[in-house]
Amino acid sequence: GMNLGSAIHCKVLEPSEFDNRYLIADVEIPEGKNAIFVKELFNTYNSNIEYTDEVHNQWIQNAWEKSGLKGTPAKAWDALKGSTDNAKKLQAYWDYLEECGDKFQLSFSDAEIMNNCKRSIESHKVASELLFGYGLSDVHEELDIRWSHPSWKFNMRSIIDRLIIDEHTKTIKVVDLKTSAKSVHFFERPYEMYGYYRQIPLYMDAAWWYCIYELKMDLQEWKIEGYIVAVQTTGYNECAVYRPCEDDLKKGRIENKKLLDRL
Repeated sequence: GMNLGSAIHCKVLEPSEFDNRYLIADVEIPEGKNAIFVKELFNTYNSNIEYTDEVHNQWIQNAWEKSGLKGTPAKAWDALKGSTDNAKKLQAYWDYLEECGDKFQLSFSDAEIMNNCKRSIESHKVASELLFGYGLSDVHEELDIRWSHPSWKFNMRSIIDRLIIDEHTKTIKVVDLKTSAKSVHFFERPYEMYGYYRQIPLYMDAAWWYCIYELKMDLQEWKIEGYIVAVQTTGYNECAVYRPCEDDLKKGRIENKKLLDRL
């Protein structure tokens, strides 16, 4: 589902926030046109108005049109109100939508994938250290940095998944968590296609700026490293860690400059 990547980020990086943002379905979330019909009914229901026959029929008609169901609106309504197994599933789905309020919905199967991904990261020596370790260091999760660069007049905004400031080795580590439906062992394709080699140096520049201007650090003897932790949302939910090489970072910076110069 669409929320899966965000849910994994939240579970890994901000676990205490998870229950405020997501509700895992204890019912099977139905799919198909009947489910769209129910969701439309739910989203357009207004408790502040009186449902006369006319208003009621219009409400059902609109949802039926959106759903693409065959037959008639009345038939769709009967299918929802009946006592068949399917009707019960649809009614349970309505109750779930009600319970969700403004939380994101997560199906039971997506929640299972999410938990498997987290376990996979925890059992990967390097990934678990980058995402769960460095307890004694200054660590920031989902760090929202608004920063500026001497080459450009406008401000920039970068949200860094995890920033580790390791006094011990005088190293700043920028860690980016990526979820992928494709194998994490063939990462070159998304890496090129989505321009991760451009994204990481930009995050590194943002982190460097943050340490100097916000944390007032003297970075004279410090170095900075960028890491991608990739976890697969399919198959065995495998995990891999990549560190863009200097040539890639250089290439990324050159491309970033060309793109930003155009703004």
